Amino acid sequence: MICPNCQHELPTQFEPIEPLYDVRNAAELIPYRPSDNLLAWLNRRKEEFPARYRVVHLGSRARQTRVRVLTHTEVLKIRKAILRGPGNT
Repeated sequence: MICPNCQHELPTQFEPIEPLYDVRNAAELIPYRPSDNLLAWLNRRKEEFPARYRVVHLGSRARQTRVRVLTHTEVLKIRKAILRGPGNT
């Protein structure tokens, strides 16, 4: 990878980290409403889009829940697969 500021080669340990989106935000970016339908669509394509979760803490009582997340690349793939029309074949 090359540094965009100084054009020097960077070691592989400095590879950029791909952003993650939870399913609710990803459904807005794709667009796909409601997000429950997106979850069903992802479950039908488990091999192509494996499930990734992050733990979210809720409130002050130490309750936790898992939230499904998608990478930026996955959001772009889903958007391309779902959207139709000129330029989106």
